[in-house]
Amino acid sequence: MGPVGRAEPPAPVISPGRTPEAIHNRQAPLWAAGFIALCATGVSTNWIDFGAFWRGYVLDITGPAWCYILFRGRFTRWSVSPWTWAFSPTRTMTVVLLACIAIEAAQFMELYAATYDAWDFVAYLSLLVPIYVTDLTLSPERLARKERQGDPGRSL
Repeated sequence: MGPVGRAEPPAPVISPGRTPEAIHNRQAPLWAAGFIALCATGVSTNWIDFGAFWRGYVLDITGPAWCYILFRGRFTRWSVSPWTWAFSPTRTMTVVLLACIAIEAAQFMELYAATYDAWDFVAYLSLLVPIYVTDLTLSPERLARKERQGDPGRSL
């Protein structure tokens, strides 16, 4: 019995297809397709020349996004490991952003042969932020938690 003599509502039951594992495994092929497309686009800047923007910014746009997907492990089957625990969406975003800042700082200090460009920061964030927001929105843990609270929402 709950407070004031009312019965507690039964806890919602999550169907087997709506567990974090099942949601993650259902989303994994989509993340894998995005990962492959980002890698192919970024690496193709070495062989295909579509002008200054292509040479200067496409790898800066795609590289951090593919690193984010890679570190998060969203393109593989569900697994519980220290790696997946350590790289939550926010931690992964922080690590990737710090790496981008370190790269630009090294270019600014001329530690290696590269050209510093402040617009690289915009390029880094232009796809990294949407990938991060998508990951937070479609997080298997978040979607399963919403269903446990009685709001099934949408899940892939």
